[in-house]
Amino acid sequence: MGVSIAVALLNMIDRYLVTGFYGQELFGVYNSNNSIASGIFTMISVGIMRGVYPAVLRGWREGGVNAAKPLLDQGVRLYLLIAAPAVAGLTAVSLPLSRFLFAEGYDAGASVIAYTALAMLFMGLTEYANKAYELEQSTIHVLQNSAAAAVVKVVCSLALLKLCGFTGGAMGSIIAFAFYFIITSARVRRRFLFHVPASSLVRIVVCSLLCGAAAFACTLLPFGNLIRLALAVCAGGLTYAVTIVLSGEAKAEFAAILARLKRRL
Repeated sequence: MGVSIAVALLNMIDRYLVTGFYGQELFGVYNSNNSIASGIFTMISVGIMRGVYPAVLRGWREGGVNAAKPLLDQGVRLYLLIAAPAVAGLTAVSLPLSRFLFAEGYDAGASVIAYTALAMLFMGLTEYANKAYELEQSTIHVLQNSAAAAVVKVVCSLALLKLCGFTGGAMGSIIAFAFYFIITSARVRRRFLFHVPASSLVRIVVCSLLCGAAAFACTLLPFGNLIRLALAVCAGGLTYAVTIVLSGEAKAEFAAILARLKRRL
C-alpha cells in the first residue's frame, strides 16, 4: 500500500507541476515514460514484500527484534539483488525502450525512465526502513516523514522544471525519495534499521553497473531499434547473472535454484 500510495502521489504532483509549466502534451510524454519504471518497480517491491513481510511479522511475534531483524536484512538484500540491476538496465535501454513502446517524439522523455527507476529504488528501501514503525504500531512517524518528503518533492521539482525542462519533475522525485529514505533511516535507528553488509552492497552495485554497461553497449550496435533492445536485454541479464554468481553474492540463491531443478528432474 505504501508503494502504491507513493506512486499515486508522485503522479498526481507531477501532473499539476509538469502540466502547469509545459502543458498537457509534454505531460503525456513525461507520464508515458514515467509509467514504465514506476510500474516495473511497483511489481518488484510488492512481489518481494509479499514474501518477506509475513516472515518478518511472524519473527516479530515469536522473538521480537532479535528474530525479525535478520529476516528484514535478508529481505532488503533480496530487494537490492533484483532492484539494483533493474535500475541499471532500465537506464541503459531507456531510449530504445521508449522508441519501441511509444509514438515518435515520446523518446524526448526517455531519461524519465532512468530518473524514476532510481527514485523508486529509494522508495522501496524506505518501505523496508518503515517496517520498524509498522511493527511497533507507531506509524505517525511514517506520515510525518512522507509529508516532509512531499514538500521536498514540490520545491525541488519546481526548481528543476525551470532549470532542466519537463524531465525536471523526475529529477525532483529522486531528491525527494532519497530524502525520504535518509530521514526515515535517521529517525528509525532508535528502534531498529535493516543492515546490508558493505561487501554485499559493493558486489551488487558493481555487478549491476556491469549489467547496465553490457546493455548500453548493445544499444550502440548498427541494427534496428527492436533488435538492439532485444540484444541489450539479453546481454544485460546474462552479464548480471554470470557476474553475481561468480562474485559469490548469489551463491545461496543459485544453489537453491539448482536444488529445485534437480528435484523436478
